[in-house]
Amino acid sequence: MKLLSQKYPMSFYLLFLWFLVALLGPFLSGNSPLEIVGESRLIPFKSLALPFGTDELGRDLWSRVMYGARLSFFIGFCCVIGSAVIGIFLGALSSFKGGIFDAVIQKITEILLSLPSLLLALVLVAFFGSSLRNTILAVGISFLPSWLRLTRALVLAEKEKSYIEANRSLGYSDSKNLFMALLPNISAPLFCQGALFWGESILASAGLGFLGMGVKPPTAEWGAMIAGALEELFIAPWILVLPGLFLSATVLLFNALGDDVAHFMDPKKK
Repeated sequence: MKLLSQKYPMSFYLLFLWFLVALLGPFLSGNSPLEIVGESRLIPFKSLALPFGTDELGRDLWSRVMYGARLSFFIGFCCVIGSAVIGIFLGALSSFKGGIFDAVIQKITEILLSLPSLLLALVLVAFFGSSLRNTILAVGISFLPSWLRLTRALVLAEKEKSYIEANRSLGYSDSKNLFMALLPNISAPLFCQGALFWGESILASAGLGFLGMGVKPPTAEWGAMIAGALEELFIAPWILVLPGLFLSATVLLFNALGDDVAHFMDPKKK
């Protein structure tokens, strides 16, 4: 384990293990997350067939938590990749080119940053409607201004360095300088931010689900599961606590991964 931790951050291995558990977990019980497995509801921890018991409708809670983990990983991945591609491209281009284009991009960024990300996501979901696709779209857009601001700041600091001028003297065009030389040199903080945003995207999508504006029931989604379990809190607290614990642990792992990536990719700390 020590040798593994020296090669990659330990949080990477923990997240990879958690992803495998989420991927293979439902096969251990063999129950569908939508299937009512018996006449009894709110069964506590009973057997390997129902390791987490059943929820308020009699569905296998283990299977629903595992499918919720799959969905959360998928939502976070789509939100981070989509917002990162657009945000990094526009942020880098605006800071490298400057002028009117940069001014317009920055005004849009300032307007979007004036709203908290969850509030912005709520406004977008209210406009587009509640669905998995619209949840991904809304959460992705809510993190777009942060990518723009971060990338612009990094590029502004990096483009003044001597190697950029040296590349120009060798005949590098602005686009080649940007994508072949500059962006690779600012990749460490971008990867770090991506890991943090992945966890935040999962938390934001769960928040939308909890408020009834995200992924709709009966889809197994952590936020919606927590909201549906509120009425049974004092009768069967585990149906609320378990998805909440897995949500918190997943977000904490991604936060730890962001810190580990920053340390791992910092040449001064190697």
